[in-house]
Amino acid sequence: MKNLQNFLVEDNNIFGPGTDLVVSLAAVLIILIAIREIGQINLEEVRKNQMDIVNKVATHYQKKPNKKNENIYGISIDEHEKDDILIQNDIIIQTISFGSYLLFDTDKIILKESGKQVLTVVGNIFKEKLETIKEIQIQGHADSRLSTIFSSNLELAAHRAIEVFKHFQDLGIDPTRHIMSATSFGEYKPVQRRYSDMYYNSSKLEQDNDTSKKREKNRRIEVVLIYRRKY
Repeated sequence: MKNLQNFLVEDNNIFGPGTDLVVSLAAVLIILIAIREIGQINLEEVRKNQMDIVNKVATHYQKKPNKKNENIYGISIDEHEKDDILIQNDIIIQTISFGSYLLFDTDKIILKESGKQVLTVVGNIFKEKLETIKEIQIQGHADSRLSTIFSSNLELAAHRAIEVFKHFQDLGIDPTRHIMSATSFGEYKPVQRRYSDMYYNSSKLEQDNDTSKKREKNRRIEVVLIYRRKY
């Protein structure tokens, strides 16, 4: 799991000689809020709940989690060695990433039956933790290639995120009781992009999509679980 310093400041430093004063002040404010929030959370309990989700998903598919690094786990849902589901555990956030091929056919927005099965397995597992989860964000992502059906990849990814939202509703996750949202990043947040990269541009976006392997990783649905503070 990331330590507090890594959580608050990513690999590219927030502060530096060229950093604008307003940006620096905003970063300080964000850090103070984060410290206050984290200080009211039982981090050991969060860690336990996160690993419980990882292990239960892997156990369902009769696999052991493939530990990619300190806080990222890959899970294959069949006999191949590919990590179909990636789960990243951060201090108060857990991100469950599904390759779009698991859930949707190319350029389509209707969940495949096999995709519904995967979402049902994972949804029912984290449903057991809803009282410890503050918010569920469903994020749609695409690669940089243009959709042949929709006006933009933003629209394509939005429809897909909404489909996943509806499926979780059908599982009994009530957004009236548990805050749940669906949003789209289109192609604008490839897996390599960092929040701290203030100079990200179209050239970098192109580089992050210049191979079929990179594009496949960028086509994904992410379910972000934000854990609540202890009351």
